Amino acid sequence: MRAGSAFPTPFPLIGDGGASAGGSRLEARADGCSRVAVHFDVDTVDSDEIVLGLGAEPNGLTSAQVRRVVADVQQAAEVVGFTIAEFIPRQVMHLQRILDGFPLISGHRQADR
Repeated sequence: MRAGSAFPTPFPLIGDGGASAGGSRLEARADGCSRVAVHFDVDTVDSDEIVLGLGAEPNGLTSAQVRRVVADVQQAAEVVGFTIAEFIPRQVMHLQRILDGFPLISGHRQADR
């Protein structure tokens, strides 16, 4: 899609017809795009399935729907870029809090003895 084009929201893509029936595939062709960049914001994934980002999104897209939309886009145009946003591994964040102040990790030097 060209800069400034309308992008489909996730909600019309959730139904059985999805992107193939009326979303991204047809819009990419109608806009005359041959190359696209895919931006995947993990906060759009249904938090009832898995929480990948900082925010929870109940009733978001399922993993299968995300894969289908990207496959539809890939059939309609050459994917030349891909970005992932909002992915925050919670375990790493918790581990960082636990390790804060640990020797050799926090950057603080112990006073010479």
